[in-house]
Amino acid sequence: MELMIPYQGWFGFITCLWGTWTIINAIINLNWFGYVPVWWLTYLATGVLIASLGLLLGYALLTKFIFSHNAQAAQRGEQIRAAIVPYQTVLGYAAIALGLWTIVATFLYRIV
Repeated sequence: MELMIPYQGWFGFITCLWGTWTIINAIINLNWFGYVPVWWLTYLATGVLIASLGLLLGYALLTKFIFSHNAQAAQRGEQIRAAIVPYQTVLGYAAIALGLWTIVATFLYRIV
């Protein structure tokens, strides 16, 4: 576990980007909601959780490289982080529950 600490920021940064792309992709594919709403909602929720947890994990790296050049962006980033930190444990449990739901939903809602 201690070997991962130097790379924690990069894991978080990449995870945050991945989650942001998932949210954008869910919005682009909003038409999925018409014929597979369960999967679309699951996909969107996954993106939100991934982006939120990635932001928490990689916030130190984000402030070091991205927000250090723009004080206004740094302030906005800190506001977002401060809003999410109290829910860190809840977000972790929600991610576990969403993962379990995805496994169950795979069997319940087959897309052929």
